[in-house]
Amino acid sequence: MRLHGIQDAETGSPREILQLGYQYGFINDSTVWLLMLKKRNTSVHIYNTVISRYFRCRV
Repeated sequence: MRLHGIQDAETGSPREILQLGYQYGFINDSTVWLLMLKKRNTSVHIYNTVISRYFRCRV
């Protein structure tokens, strides 16, 4: 964002960056990106093989 002159990101959290990217037109569908972020955050803490395969097939 900073490379494009956008200084609005206060925390630099992934959610904040995605929302700003949508606001400034870098991404078209924020819903899809936020869902991807949610699934990524969920999958990081999965230790069950069956569930991990389910997420792996959707990436």
